Amino acid sequence: MVPDTNPPFVANAYSYPHFNLATQVATSDQLIIEYNEPIDSASATTAANYQLSVGGKPSSVVLTNDRTVVLALSGPLTDDTAFTVTVTGVRDLVVSTVTSVPGPELNAS
Repeated sequence: MVPDTNPPFVANAYSYPHFNLATQVATSDQLIIEYNEPIDSASATTAANYQLSVGGKPSSVVLTNDRTVVLALSGPLTDDTAFTVTVTGVRDLVVSTVTSVPGPELNAS
């Protein structure tokens, strides 16, 4: 058996609108981050492990499956504005830790 020494990395990230049924208004106040492999839930749901180039840290993080988290933002992203998300401290299931590098540049839409 070959040990897993490769840390997880962000495979995909995108903004996701939250739709308010009462007001019929959608706001881009969530980010979806998908990792390349299953991740440790405790480290993945720690809001301090995520930093946005606009807006700072998320207000909360929810694990939706073993590879995906939803970051709830304290306010909406500005449409057509580029931003990055830097992830640190997120571990995979064998305790390899994600390398601290900025994620891909994203656009709110």
